[in-house]
Amino acid sequence: MNTNTVKGNNFEALVSNSFKNHFLPILVSSKILRRNRSGQIDISYLDLHRKLIVVVECKSSLHASRRQNERLKKSARFLSEILQESAIIEYFVKKFLPNA
Repeated sequence: MNTNTVKGNNFEALVSNSFKNHFLPILVSSKILRRNRSGQIDISYLDLHRKLIVVVECKSSLHASRRQNERLKKSARFLSEILQESAIIEYFVKKFLPNA
């Protein structure tokens, strides 16, 4: 595993830990998402207060490619259809988060 992958996994774990005590996590098989031609999800959870599915993309840089954005939108729509709730995508960029 290269250094960037390890750093990315550590960043995802940090963000994930901040959500797990406050929201209901949604675990989605990457195999199912690939079969649906959707993007792999870093983190997703159900926000019961806002009645929303939140798909979180953890980024080390500010920009995601158009292709990646389209796949994430497809993943969010997929979860929305299955769980019958609205879905949004939130981006967490490492350089803008304290202690990341």
